[in-house]
Formats: sequence, C-alpha cells, structure tokens
Amino acid sequence: DAETPLAYSIEGENAGDQPGALVPYVWAPGWNSNQSVFKFQQEVGGPLAGGDPGVRLSPNGAGETHPASPESQGDAAAPGNGAFLAVRVHALFGSDELAAASAPIMVRAPAPFVLLNPADAKALGVAAGDGVRIEELGASVAVALDDGIAVGTAGVAQGLPGAPLLTAGAPALHLAADANYKPPPSADANVIARG
Repeated sequence: DAETPLAYSIEGENAGDQPGALVPYVWAPGWNSNQSVFKFQQEVGGPLAGGDPGVRLSPNGAGETHPASPESQGDAAAPGNGAFLAVRVHALFGSDELAAASAPIMVRAPAPFVLLNPADAKALGVAAGDGVRIEELGASVAVALDDGIAVGTAGVAQGLPGAPLLTAGAPALHLAADANYKPPPSADANVIARG
C-alpha cells in the first residue's frame, strides 16, 4: 500500500489521524520540522495527539539532561583528593540561549543543579533535591542523580537562570552538603502551553 505510514519510501504517509506509533515524521505546511512538532502533541512537551508511541528503550535516569562523560572531555582524568571532574550538562527546557525569552519553556525549566552519580551523593550525604555548595563557583545548587554519569564527575547545569557558569579554568570542583540550601520557587503548575 503506497499510502501506508510504513511504506518503503523516504517519508511514508502522514495523514495526521493515525496512532502516535505510526507517525513517520513531523511536518506541517509553512513550518520547519522542529517548529511543527508541537502540532502533533496534546500540549507542548506532552504526549502525542495520536496516543503513546511505545516505550523508550534507552531511558535517561536524570529525566531531561544529557550528561557528558569524562571521555568526551579529552584526556582529562578525575582530579581526586575529594575533588570532582567538572563537566557541563544541559537541560532540555531552559539551557538554550533563547529559552529565557519564552515563558512556556521557562516554566518547565528546572532549578540550577549539579548532576552526580548516586555513589558520590551518598559519600557527600546528600539526596536528590538537597543542596550542595560548589566552592569554586561560589554557588549552591540542587542535587540531581544519574547512575550514567561517572563516579568522581560533577555535571554542572549550564544556561539555566541563576546557574553558575562553568568556565574552562575550573576543571575540578569541591562540593559540600549545604544544609541552608533553599530551592527557588517552582513554576506555576497551572500554566499550560498549547499549540
């Protein structure tokens, strides 16, 4: 059937009313692909209008982050002596340089955070959502956990409002639990952006 979404072609057929698992591509007249993706969702960042497409086979334990590994930092080795190798991480909502201009994106942006392996968090005596002080950056941020990040590595969120800037001159970070940490106020849960 030449009009099936699973046809052997570059695009398949996108009639717009098929189940979410059979949407071969996102496109709408007058829009680039990335700009039209919200037209196929129930809400921005929400489930597909045609239903759940299935199960993600490679889940990212931290939710909306993409941790960098020490291997991606060249030949750098973990500093040791209680210090953590500093790497940059980015949040899906909020780390882009233009995201601060978009209210629907910023209500979904997380608070500034440092991404740690659960073993490192246990050694520091902190859990997800607790605060840690980053001495070299002079800031306290929330803890996020991901067992996919290497032990001895601290992923510092970049681009989020209020997030400390990780410069090239700070390859090693010293972290300490911050009992006085207060998370910033959360976004309004009633804000829903629809396409």
